[in-house]
Amino acid sequence: MFIGHSCSKDVLAAVGMGNVLISAFCMAFCFGLNGTLESKISQAYGANNYEMCGVWLNRGRKICSFIFLPIACLFYGSEMMLKAIGMDQNLAANAKVYSCMMLPGLWAAIQFDATKRFCTSQLRTSPPFFA
Repeated sequence: MFIGHSCSKDVLAAVGMGNVLISAFCMAFCFGLNGTLESKISQAYGANNYEMCGVWLNRGRKICSFIFLPIACLFYGSEMMLKAIGMDQNLAANAKVYSCMMLPGLWAAIQFDATKRFCTSQLRTSPPFFA
């Protein structure tokens, strides 16, 4: 809403395109990977193997962090990719800037999602809501 009221239509379109890139290439993929944590941690918790619960959480975090690096490189090259499919140069440049500026927050959101799934897999549903 802020960008829609304070900036030009080109910037608003770039934010929309950046959100599409973020949702399609980062959030869907990494949140899907985090979804595997629920089954692995639930199995370990059910077997009273609490140490493995933490091991699975740390493995999931590391895997998502390693997967996040190529996604970040994709975002840095998104301007060329968007221009290749016929986007306006100004729109492509602004979408790239927006996507790259969102990278630290995306990494933190992915790590939080892993922690949330860790907690809910152990029937601890209230801690994620306090963060």
